[in-house]
Amino acid sequence: MKNYKISFFGAGNIYKKHFNAIKKKKFSLINIYEKKNNLKKNKFLNSEKNILNNQGIDVISVLSPSGEHFQQTKKILVSKKNAIVEKPLALKINHIKNIVKLENKFKRKVFVVFQHRLNPAYLKLKSLLKQKKLGKIFLISSRLYWSRHDNYYKNNWKGTWKYDGGVVTNQGIHTIDLITQMFGQFKKIFARSNTISKFIETEDVCIVT
Repeated sequence: MKNYKISFFGAGNIYKKHFNAIKKKKFSLINIYEKKNNLKKNKFLNSEKNILNNQGIDVISVLSPSGEHFQQTKKILVSKKNAIVEKPLALKINHIKNIVKLENKFKRKVFVVFQHRLNPAYLKLKSLLKQKKLGKIFLISSRLYWSRHDNYYKNNWKGTWKYDGGVVTNQGIHTIDLITQMFGQFKKIFARSNTISKFIETEDVCIVT
């Protein structure tokens, strides 16, 4: 099996999970680009430009704030490398369409992190649906109740329109992904949202039909 050479863009909270995951698989860490210097004196630290220009790298994993995903993924594809991108892939539909076009143009792949697709309960339900053991499905209901402490939003990019995109894009996206995986794409959408927290710009409560 090929040993893939991987680099990271971003070393925030999710970085440790990705770092631990590649140690268990056939990956070799080459470089890390972290503009906030979270990893001082780390031997893997390098510039974004150097990583993109390194033709020996197979994959770059994008772990930066959501609002930076589009531009970084675009640069990765143009440099003819594959990308692993933490959800969401981008904050605008036209940006996602642009990424798909670049995938086809440069013949590279973009893998978005939707780890809940591997949840045993989801896999069991998907199997039951495939076997048609649940009869006709006429109503789907899902509730996601998560609590975020004030410090989660204070003094960082979370809860901003530019870098975060709101509770639907940041947290609810996993639920939306699983529903579309099981039942297909939405045809019509109606939503009501509100902002309860005093620290953020985006919605933190949303009801979608």
